[in-house]
Amino acid sequence: MSTKRNGSSQPTATAQDPGTLSHLREAQEHLSAAAGKVAEGVAVANMAAAQALRDGVDDSGPELRAAGAAASRAGRSVWSAGEAQFDAVRAQSRVLLDRSTTFVRERPVAAFGIAVASGFLLSRLLRR
Repeated sequence: MSTKRNGSSQPTATAQDPGTLSHLREAQEHLSAAAGKVAEGVAVANMAAAQALRDGVDDSGPELRAAGAAASRAGRSVWSAGEAQFDAVRAQSRVLLDRSTTFVRERPVAAFGIAVASGFLLSRLLRR
């Protein structure tokens, strides 16, 4: 084996040495094989992750359907409660309208005075 000295006490192999070239080729083959195995491992891990994701989505389907059904029931409950509240407010507004109509018919001068006073106060408040 031919060696050169690089200024230190360690010998340096030259590229023309047949032993060095064979070692480099062998290292290249080992590295290529290792890189191929790494690429295969990454591909297998990628497929496993994709399958786990699909399985997770498939397994969560019943839970998602149950949550959707619960949300739908809650929505219908809120809707019916809102309708009941709306009907109650509408009935109360009709009662108040009837009472105010009766008051104006029974006391037109007082109703006119209240309207004038309310207009005056409202104009004073809006001027500021």
